[in-house]
Amino acid sequence: MVSLQSEVFKKLSKLEQNSLPAHQNAQFYRHRWWQNEAGWKNILNNLRLIVQPKIFLCLLTPWLLVFPIPNLMQGLLELVDIMNEFKPYLPSG
Repeated sequence: MVSLQSEVFKKLSKLEQNSLPAHQNAQFYRHRWWQNEAGWKNILNNLRLIVQPKIFLCLLTPWLLVFPIPNLMQGLLELVDIMNEFKPYLPSG
């Protein structure tokens, strides 16, 4: 999963990547902990940032059943939906 996000694999399919909007993931890159450097460790850290809201939702849900905070639950669900809009590089065929 991490290796597929490296520049080496992205360059193998220029046509596929050029068909995607340039601004598609731009907002994700604005996170203060996003790492723009190349390398598997940076890619791994960025993918961790993308999955964090889902993990936190799963960890907090049992507590939100004990102490209901509807706005918090709704906000976390909305954040998870936004994270699901991240479009990683996926090779075709």
